[in-house]
Amino acid sequence: ASKDDIWFHVKGGAGSHVVIKNNWDDLSDKAIYEAASLAAYYSSFKNSNNIEVDYTTRKNIKRHPSKVPGLVIYVDISTINVSNIFNNIKNIKKDA
Repeated sequence: ASKDDIWFHVKGGAGSHVVIKNNWDDLSDKAIYEAASLAAYYSSFKNSNNIEVDYTTRKNIKRHPSKVPGLVIYVDISTINVSNIFNNIKNIKKDA
């Protein structure tokens, strides 16, 4: 990911990260919500009702000092709450 791409990850749990390529276009609220839904779906909180997902630019992510694989620290974040992720994922697949 480039330094200005938008990085998403579930807050406080294990899971995959999702990246939106930032071509200096305005990101729609729908794109942000869909990326957050994907991050929630591919996380350890998949079956939860309301999931918090953090997002920031890739330049705000650093490797954790412990060097544990997959562990990062990040700053300057925004958080979005995602619910009904199974319905969201179905709708994303329909749009694709």
